[in-house]
Amino acid sequence: MSSIPDFMAHGLCTQFDPELMFPHPNDVQGVSDAKSICAGCDVRTECLDYALSPSTRIGAGVAGGLTEEERNGLKPGRAHRYRVGRYPAPSQRHAPAA
Repeated sequence: MSSIPDFMAHGLCTQFDPELMFPHPNDVQGVSDAKSICAGCDVRTECLDYALSPSTRIGAGVAGGLTEEERNGLKPGRAHRYRVGRYPAPSQRHAPAA
């Protein structure tokens, strides 16, 4: 049984259908929607570090605001160097387009 890191419970993505975070790579709108969720998330950096960690590497989907292709080649522990999107104030965050 795998354990889920504590920060994941605070991820903005937990408020949406999990499938939204795993769009087909060619689904431009789906990728954009997933990234918009990450852009407003308070734990985006922790998520990206987790996704990049060799022991927990997340392959598919959008994690920490980046697609699998974008995450390839990034070094673990360096998520703080990669600012993804704009960080709207909590009052300005919204759901992705339907």
